[in-house]
Order: sequence, then structure tokens, then C-alpha cells
Amino acid sequence: MPSRQNMRLNGYNYSWNGIYYLTVCTQKKSPLLWHNPGASIDRPVMDIRLPDDLHTIIDNPPLSYIGLAVEKGIQSIHAIYSHVTVDKYIIMPDHIHMIIKLSQDYNEIDKRKRPSLSTVINQLKGYVTRQIGYSIWQKSFFDHIVRNEVEYAIICKYIDNNPKVFGEELLRLTGISIRKDEDKPIENP
Repeated sequence: MPSRQNMRLNGYNYSWNGIYYLTVCTQKKSPLLWHNPGASIDRPVMDIRLPDDLHTIIDNPPLSYIGLAVEKGIQSIHAIYSHVTVDKYIIMPDHIHMIIKLSQDYNEIDKRKRPSLSTVINQLKGYVTRQIGYSIWQKSFFDHIVRNEVEYAIICKYIDNNPKVFGEELLRLTGISIRKDEDKPIENP
């Protein structure tokens, strides 16, 4: 049986103050977090119903009840861990992107009680699992230590654009394109 690859930076303490970019995925990249986000085994691509206004997907992703549980869990992180804030997040059909900031006063908190990034994410995953009654998550998550303001700005832009890129990919897969003069989908010939 192959062993799981360690995805964390060797020797780095993930309870240290810092800003972290995270991606948390559903098991088998199952699109459970949005309503009808696209094709699946049960729903062929041809059955996709696009909204009249494409910006509905881009500006206000249609969260499923599982996606709503994820959003509530993300929004409660700061209440559970007062020194952890979620600066930005987006819930996609099969994953979440987040920027999390750990900013703890070392004089204020005993080091043994300081939550690590893994503790925070495991709490979020556990919360969602308890809300819906079963686990939807991959075992681990991707993290990146944000090292400077330029990196932070690039990641923020990526998070902001993720639904738009998804919407464009969905249109490409369904054979629909958008006219330049309007936002109405048209079928490709």
C-alpha cells in the first residue's frame, strides 16, 4: 500500500503567526457544494440549465445545503479561535479556497493551546460532517505560506476570479458561448 506524501513544509510550525492560503477538496472532487454545478455520472452535461444571467454563477455561487453548512463553518472559525481570521474565501463546487491569518500574542496564550492550521481545518471539516451526517472531505488539504503582499494580492485575485473561470469552463464543456455585446448564452453551431 503506497504511503501518503507529506504535504507540509518540513520543520515549519503551522501554529506560528502567519497568513496561509488553503485549498480543501471534497472526496473524489465530488461537486457537492453548489446546486447543479455541472455534469456528473448521474447528470450528463447536456442536462445543465444555465441561469439567464451568467453573472449569477460568477457573483453569487448557488450553494447547496452542504455548501451552506461549509459557509457557516467558515464564518464561525473566528468565534471558535479568536486569533484566527479568514481574510477571504470562495466555495467552489468541489473545493474551498481560503486565506487564513493566525495572529496570536505569544504572551497571551499558552503555546500548548495554540491551534495549528490542521486543527482549524479539522474543526471545520468536523463541523460540516456533523451538520450533514457524513464526511465529504479528502483526508488532507493543500496549504501555501503567504510570504509577502504581492503574493497575497495574486492569491486574492485568483480567489476572486475562480467562479468566473469555472463559469467559462462550464460554458466551454456545454458548447455554449457568450456574445461580446451581451451576457446572454448562445449555442455554438
